[in-house]
Amino acid sequence: MDHMTLPQIIVDLMKLLFDMAVPAAMCTMVLAGIALRQEGGVNFHTGGRFQRWALWSVILLTLPQFLSWFAAQGISLPPQGGNISSAWVASIESTFNHFVSDIVVGRLAPILAAFCVLKASLDAAEGHNPLGSVIAGIFLLSVSGLVHLMQSWNSGSEFATTDMLISA
Repeated sequence: MDHMTLPQIIVDLMKLLFDMAVPAAMCTMVLAGIALRQEGGVNFHTGGRFQRWALWSVILLTLPQFLSWFAAQGISLPPQGGNISSAWVASIESTFNHFVSDIVVGRLAPILAAFCVLKASLDAAEGHNPLGSVIAGIFLLSVSGLVHLMQSWNSGSEFATTDMLISA
């Protein structure tokens, strides 16, 4: 069977998508923290938004291994890895990485955590349990460390996604 060579821009865009997986996982963990507070903070709903965002984080963190499972089933996938050759695509990657680290994790997550602390104060003033907001705030402040911890749970096998869920 004759394999067609992909145009370089397509190869660069695919590399870009793979390189964006970890920053995207950080974003999905921030969304998980928001969902955790909306679901009560002390507990989450089975099959709820917190659980879905956390699952997406795991999938994004194990994307190459996840796709290797498909390759093991006989589905041919284009090669991964290498550097992006297009300066334009490389600048998109750099900008997105800086946006996630500087804005989403560095500024937005602490602001959302501060809102949770304010909500905890208001809940306590009304006589409600402030623990849900406190837990969600702590979760939001720990997003970066949590993603790095989850990366250490990556077994590297084609079953890395389920291995990471078991570790969690």
